[in-house]
This record gives sequence, C-alpha cells and structure tokens, in this order.
Amino acid sequence: MIRFSLTLCLAICCTATGFAQKPGDKKKPAATTPAAAPKSRVQNVSPDVAEKLIAERKDIVVIDVRTVEEFDMGHIAGAKNISFIDSDFDVLIKEVEGKPVLVHCAAGNRSMRAVQKMNGTGKFPEIFHLTSGFSGWEEAGKTVVKTAKAPK
Repeated sequence: MIRFSLTLCLAICCTATGFAQKPGDKKKPAATTPAAAPKSRVQNVSPDVAEKLIAERKDIVVIDVRTVEEFDMGHIAGAKNISFIDSDFDVLIKEVEGKPVLVHCAAGNRSMRAVQKMNGTGKFPEIFHLTSGFSGWEEAGKTVVKTAKAPK
C-alpha cells in the first residue's frame, strides 16, 4: 500500500511537471509599481545660482512676473516683465516658449503659481524658479536696475 501511494504520488508529480511552463515560455510578471510621473523641469534656485545662470547661460530668459509698477522700482538686468496677474499672461508667456527661463516675483508666491502653469504646458525645456524672489535677490546684494521715469 505504501509502495502504491509513493508510485501514485510520483506519477502525479511527473505529470504536473510536464504541464509547467518552460523558462522561455514564461510571461513577464505585470509591473507592480505605477508608471513614473513625468520628470519636472522646474529647479528651485537661490540668488547666487540665479546670478550664475544669468552670467553663464546666454539662452536663458529672465521672467519677472510682478506688476509693471513693481518692475519699474527695480528689477534684474535684462528681465522681461510679464505680470502674472494680468489677463494677457497666458498670451504673453507664449513668446518665450521653447526657451529656458528663470522666473521670479517679489517673494516667490506669484512666481510659483506662474511656474506651475508654465510647467503644465510642457513647452519650456527648463524652468528655474528664484524661490526667494526679487526681495531675496536684493538682500543678497545682487545688482538691481531701476527703470528711469521721464520727468513730468
């Protein structure tokens, strides 16, 4: 009886092995991790890093998203003023699509919203965000340009 049980067990094991997949026939297991989110093109930078980018990268466009009045009181040399709160922001920002940009506002809040909007378009290869804003730029002792007003 024991011999019969062993024989039966052995036969079942051999049969089951015949139905098993061969190594080359195995399907790859389904991915267990979700697909990676698209890599953000946004890099937060300090005034020192921003200054270095401006000096070394002649292709970078400095975007000041403050109001015209704020811009006129002082701005980074060569900056382009495109106010985030103006209704034509979405239209004006298209002028710099496809270019690397350095974005800032006064303290970092408006520029963060602008950066999120710009990054969402997928049309900017690199976006650098001056997290401390123009106030951080001034506190770091960086060069400031003031727009000359015509005499009244």
